[in-house]
Amino acid sequence: MLYQINDIILALFFIAGSFLFFKESTSFYGTILFVIGSFQLLIRPLIMISREIHIRRIKNR
Repeated sequence: MLYQINDIILALFFIAGSFLFFKESTSFYGTILFVIGSFQLLIRPLIMISREIHIRRIKNR
């Protein structure tokens, strides 16, 4: 569930950032949203790694 929620938020950041690039006056904020979206991309594998660790701990009980 966290993976899907993260993907939705990630998409919203990149969509909003893309629209902000249409005007030069808002391109700075578009860049900020792209940087936040990039950090969201980093969170994706971390969610999967934590899920795998959790599943392994449950199986080893």
